[in-house]
This record gives sequence, C-alpha cells and structure tokens, in this order.
Amino acid sequence: MSKDEALDKKAENARELGLDYEPVIDESAAKRIATALGWEPKRTWVGLTDEDIGDEFVRFQIQGGFNRFEYAVKAIEAKLKEKNT
Repeated sequence: MSKDEALDKKAENARELGLDYEPVIDESAAKRIATALGWEPKRTWVGLTDEDIGDEFVRFQIQGGFNRFEYAVKAIEAKLKEKNT
C-alpha cells in the first residue's frame, strides 16, 4: 500500500468514526527526519540521451574506435556515472 493510499484509508476511517481528519504532510519535516536517521533521498536515474551516445561514439571513433566490446561498455558506464553522481 502506498503512502497516499494509507493516508486516504486513515482519513476514511476517521470520518466513519465521526472525526474530522485530513492528513497534513510536512515534506520539509520528513526530509529533516530522514537526514537525521542517515537515510539518503532517492535520486532520479539519469540515462543517456541520443546526443550523449553520439558524442561518445564520435569521441571513441576519433581515438581509434571500439576494437573491443569491453571498451564500449566502460565508456557507457563512465558516462552514466558522470551523469548520476
């Protein structure tokens, strides 16, 4: 069950009991608590664009091409690390 679904269910239960309940989410407080607990927020994955792939392809063709599959994989890995760190 997602966080939103759980909050909706809690509000529904409160209304059934005759209570006036609407959940209030303080995102900044949630971030402070997560930071205090040492949790790192999830980051959005950044993939390679067609332009990134083309740039890497041209760069390695100029340097003599991909004469081994491993070199191509390492180039892709390095570019993804650069974009996601």
